[in-house]
Amino acid sequence: MKLPSNIVNFLKERQANADWHCDQCNSACCNGPGFALFENIEIIYEKYISGTLLRSDYIFEVNLSLSQFIFKYFDRTIINGRLLVFFPKTIATDNSLISIPPYSYWEARNYLFRRQSSNGCIFLNKKQNKNDYTNNYCILHNANHDNDITEKPMDCLFLYCKGVRNVVNPTTTETTYWFSLLDYSFPNSVEKFNKRFPELID
Repeated sequence: MKLPSNIVNFLKERQANADWHCDQCNSACCNGPGFALFENIEIIYEKYISGTLLRSDYIFEVNLSLSQFIFKYFDRTIINGRLLVFFPKTIATDNSLISIPPYSYWEARNYLFRRQSSNGCIFLNKKQNKNDYTNNYCILHNANHDNDITEKPMDCLFLYCKGVRNVVNPTTTETTYWFSLLDYSFPNSVEKFNKRFPELID
């Protein structure tokens, strides 16, 4: 499935400022991972079902339904009362999963950044180690993410780096516009999810 052209164009404009392309490198942003849309999760779940969602230091629980998979590995948040997003959980040293409280977007990201016990996103190939990211990479990376909806969480496409792993934080204006683009391009996300999974309605 192709990304909507308005999102493709917006991301190209932002990434034109980057001098370090987000390939399989991970930076501090992987300690407070960006959110996925449900469209991303459906593809991630396909990888899970096929047995190709693999870490070197953690075994994903087997035989989960899609709703169980979402509950296990993501936290749901609604942005601006309209846009349903899913933050990947992070992993602790003892392999327990770290959830975020029901914060706003920036509160959630800041909370994850501050968690000293976090060893990074559950979808890294292995735990981050004392800010040494050289041997880590995202197991959801997809070379087609600039043009297609893939397993790469949508919000991870929004950030870029100036210099090696030097993440440039977006402005409030850029972030607000990003949310509006996603809400416009993927409308009624809350209603669609609740209709498909009525058992998960809070």
